[in-house]
Amino acid sequence: FVLTIGQIDLAHFRGRKGKRKQEAMLEELQLRHEAAVREMLACPTCTILATGRSWEALMSDKWGEAVLTPSLKVVCTDNGEDLPVYLNSARTGAKPKWKIVQGCGPVAFEMSRAKNGCVFKGSLCEAGLTDGSVYEPEEEGLAREEHLEIIEQVGMAARAAESSEAATEFYNRLAAHKPVFARDNWAQVSEYVCELAGAQKQADEYDQRERMKQNMTAAELERARDWSKHAAAAENNEDFGDFM
Repeated sequence: FVLTIGQIDLAHFRGRKGKRKQEAMLEELQLRHEAAVREMLACPTCTILATGRSWEALMSDKWGEAVLTPSLKVVCTDNGEDLPVYLNSARTGAKPKWKIVQGCGPVAFEMSRAKNGCVFKGSLCEAGLTDGSVYEPEEEGLAREEHLEIIEQVGMAARAAESSEAATEFYNRLAAHKPVFARDNWAQVSEYVCELAGAQKQADEYDQRERMKQNMTAAELERARDWSKHAAAAENNEDFGDFM
């Protein structure tokens, strides 16, 4: 799916100076989003499956909430660089057609006619980002509650994969068994995912007990822990004793 990160008025970037200004702005956007290649984002497909509503209906409902799921942004290098930035080149009211303006990737791609916030499958196949396989919920026979349970377990597990190594293993494991909603694929990863989710749930329950015991908010407890970590690191620093 497409993550829309802002709107720009091209009238502000005319001439050579304007072109350079536009390139600098786009590069800043690219670098900012490269800093979090793995991120919890609003996924149209997951939201549709978990709510039973169309994406178009959700977007017209000011009280509608999208489902956040762990997502991996498309980049062109193994170390997470050259994230492609696209600009919608279609006229107002027409189906969006996105063309690359920064980074490397497919020159252009189109949105699905289903108006579900997702990229047209043909564009993804041409770019080599998918083999064209599509998840069909009716064929799998999963109920809405089952989809929601998978989404919650995967989201909880993603929070448990804190280190870079753990996150890499987590996303690679899911990528090797996509679509995760398919019964056979979920059977392959459910034990691994649920184990991580269970550990995170225990950590959350422990944090809640600590907050109640110390009468702290979640943010206050996090700051206290960060302070303790920095203090411990300072004590282990050879220069710390001389400073004191």
